[in-house]
Amino acid sequence: MNKALLASTLIFSLSSFTTLAQKINFTKWKIKSSIFGEAAYSDFRYNTKELQHFPSAEFRIGITVEKKINSAIGIYSGTRLGLKKRTTSDVDLSQFPANPYLFFENEIGNSIDIRNHYFIEIPIGATLQVKKIQFLMGVNSRYFIDNNIQEDFISGAFDFGASATLKLKLNEKMSMSLSYLYNLIALYKSGIVIIEGEEIPEVKGYLKTLGLSLEYRLN
Repeated sequence: MNKALLASTLIFSLSSFTTLAQKINFTKWKIKSSIFGEAAYSDFRYNTKELQHFPSAEFRIGITVEKKINSAIGIYSGTRLGLKKRTTSDVDLSQFPANPYLFFENEIGNSIDIRNHYFIEIPIGATLQVKKIQFLMGVNSRYFIDNNIQEDFISGAFDFGASATLKLKLNEKMSMSLSYLYNLIALYKSGIVIIEGEEIPEVKGYLKTLGLSLEYRLN
């Protein structure tokens, strides 16, 4: 996706929602609306200990709406647009095929190294308010925008996971959150591979993310 087009889309989406939130009486329906930005650390976890994790940075901006059921409990959802930054792959293939797992490392590393990956997320879950602290538990659906060139396993992929967030209210408008996302769908699946006559069990790679965000309440 063109970077200028993506940036324009992000700015237009946030400004449009802000304008809409100011015109619609969300307070009447006891719905809180806010915008936020997040910086996160992301890496892979595997069904084997043989592979390196390829950590990278992620960035998100988005909108959140929350409906209070009572003074303590509520439900939330929203829309997020994000970027998973490319990270340099440094896989040393000199030990292959003695170490057959280098084959998978190289495949994963090439996909992480080839480009930045943009994505759209939709979270949904429940909230629990305890004074200035709010706990959020839910699920998160993510789609990595297809670049129309199938050179990596991330572009065009769908991801789904469980999320947990601890939010601290700083004042009437601002809050800060620490979030953890544990994805349940394997982005990377090697299939059964035979290397020099040895069958290597399928390798699966899942993303996990730890993020810090600031949120601004609109109403």
